[in-house]
Amino acid sequence: MRTWLILLAAVLCCGCGGKPVPASSPTPVPSSSPPVPVGDPKFTSVRPDLLEIDVRRLMRLHSSQDIGKARDTLAEFVWGDADRLRKLRPSRTMAVQDKTYSALPEVAAVERIEIEQEHELRAVANHLRPRAASTGQVVIFHGGHEDVFEHRDAIRGLLAEGHSVVAMDMPLCGRNPRPMVEVPGFGPIWLLLHDQLWLLPGEGAPQRFFLGPVAAVTNHLEGKYRRIAMAGFSGGGWATTVYSALDPRIERSYPVAGSLPLFLRDWAREAGDREQWDPDFYRLANYLELYVMAASGKGRRQVQMLNQYDDWSFYGVRWKIYAEPVDNLVRQLKSGGEFKVSVDTATRAHALSPLHLQWILEDLRS
Repeated sequence: MRTWLILLAAVLCCGCGGKPVPASSPTPVPSSSPPVPVGDPKFTSVRPDLLEIDVRRLMRLHSSQDIGKARDTLAEFVWGDADRLRKLRPSRTMAVQDKTYSALPEVAAVERIEIEQEHELRAVANHLRPRAASTGQVVIFHGGHEDVFEHRDAIRGLLAEGHSVVAMDMPLCGRNPRPMVEVPGFGPIWLLLHDQLWLLPGEGAPQRFFLGPVAAVTNHLEGKYRRIAMAGFSGGGWATTVYSALDPRIERSYPVAGSLPLFLRDWAREAGDREQWDPDFYRLANYLELYVMAASGKGRRQVQMLNQYDDWSFYGVRWKIYAEPVDNLVRQLKSGGEFKVSVDTATRAHALSPLHLQWILEDLRS
């Protein structure tokens, strides 16, 4: 019995570094976290030694050509072939009547998108068309470790403005399968946690299981909309940061509570799963460089959104150390684009807040 309870707890955690994910329910599950001690200096100040770091020295990008090379290097690392990002396609698409999304009053139609991957790691996404007059924009909305439908209020807000939405989850999370697979040299492994993906063989790196479905969706959407944007919360914010750095077709990106540079993290709370800190990946491009890559290009902008009093991770004002240097470098490269950080100073939770949604909607109007 104890073994099954442990396995059940692992499923509920869904690779989230230990934070339980609430089951899908008609109403939000209230947080059990203790009140945030707003007077704690970790929320309002930065350690003096961090202020001495030369952030510009950590960014090895000196031209738009460097950005292109970095994208190719990362894509080759992830897939074993730099061109594979543009070749990935859904395995199947179909019009469906979904019992959750189709019931939303803002939804006119639902297209189910399925992406088959190695080791039975199928990804499922839902392409939602708005009843409102279309803006010609689509937002890939990445829910991270939760079932993305937990963010239905944000999804409804986007649809109400006339934006199409593609709702998707991280591998092993939400509506994506958690298969039992045979791993050479290890035997049968029940895939429940993101760190287990590093046990799986195959061409490329485990990041392909996170980024491949987004690439397939982006390729499917290309040419159907005048602008492709991406937004995501927590692990979905991480996916938004990394994928928009790799693919300049993502014009606007809005990672919410998704990352901080590794040198600024509270490692006792903010290490996250291996995709957040895998040294083989971040030696090729660190977070500062990913922010530059995600923001650079004509018409592009990344708005990183945080909660100053986040009760889980990426809290405080550490963003002040890198926000201006990153945007300065984007401008110095003269390829267009903008990087900015917007901080909700009222929300006392690890959450995508109504204010974050307001900022996203306002930016999409520009």
